[in-house]
Amino acid sequence: MPLHDPSPQRPDEITAGWLRTVLGDTTGDATFDGFDVEEVGEGLLTTVVRIGLHWDRDEVEPKSLIVKLPSLLETNRMINQQFGYDQREVGTYSHLSAHLGEWAPFCHHAEVGPLGACIVLDDARDHRVADQLRGATESDSDAIAIAAAAVHAAAWNAVDLKTHNFLPGPTSPVVAGYRDLFSMTWPIFTEMIGEHISGAQADRALAAMERFDVVLADFAQAPNTLLHGDLRLDNVLFSQHDGQALLIDWQLAAWGRGVYDLAFYTAGSVEPSSIAVAEHIIDVYHHHLCANGVADYSRHQAWADFRSGHIMNLPNPVTALVGVKTTTKRAHDLLIANARRALGWIEILEL
Repeated sequence: MPLHDPSPQRPDEITAGWLRTVLGDTTGDATFDGFDVEEVGEGLLTTVVRIGLHWDRDEVEPKSLIVKLPSLLETNRMINQQFGYDQREVGTYSHLSAHLGEWAPFCHHAEVGPLGACIVLDDARDHRVADQLRGATESDSDAIAIAAAAVHAAAWNAVDLKTHNFLPGPTSPVVAGYRDLFSMTWPIFTEMIGEHISGAQADRALAAMERFDVVLADFAQAPNTLLHGDLRLDNVLFSQHDGQALLIDWQLAAWGRGVYDLAFYTAGSVEPSSIAVAEHIIDVYHHHLCANGVADYSRHQAWADFRSGHIMNLPNPVTALVGVKTTTKRAHDLLIANARRALGWIEILEL
């Protein structure tokens, strides 16, 4: 969805003319009276701003937009480039939006510029923002499992998933390479995480990683679907009307076994407590997967893949804590919580 004029790469490069071009004919002959720029949350690898639009008539919509821009930190931009995160999100919105349906915000514009992606989305201001640092509630998890099941069912064994170079699979070098990154960062990680994990958890994590390549090879086999890839509580908005989940931030989109998304979500957003909590999430997910027309995937297989998904996910919290540079205390604390929970679930699931 590129425009003729180059997209902004910093918030101060956004202009009224560019915004008008992004919206095209959707606002008729209405004109701007101006716009405001407000920072939104903490994008770990991007800059996220809300654009308040001032029109010459009160009835004109939209009143605001969300614009994702490259991170102001060079280190984080380099991470995006290394793993193709910008291409993944732009590609997903540009070529795979039919699979997303009502479960992701409408995208007005998506383009990769010199420093990174510029993406313009509908602003779901009527949705509730959750707090991943605090952790998910059962109702949060239910809504997320329902949304994931709908997206996965829509793209179940879809032939277009493997035709796009921007979308990696489980055995793609960018994914398989996480094993080496895990080994490289693990010593630093254990120093940084300190007393937040036990020696027994660390030992179990290392043992689980011995099966990493086997899991990737298994997850590359059918059934496959579109993965969000970064399904965590900070990347979900909840409707104030009916609680429906809206999945945002598709930078880590990929294809593979759908239940990986639920393993990733549980590992980073749900406090480790008991197997029953995880069983409930998979029960809700599998029920709605079947309700959306998937008939070739058993509850038994979903649970087995969920457990394996925690192994596939394990390098993510380890490398993120070491590699991602944060600018706020909350962002740093979030990376700690993400890692602590992941290793806690590795222990509970006896992987």
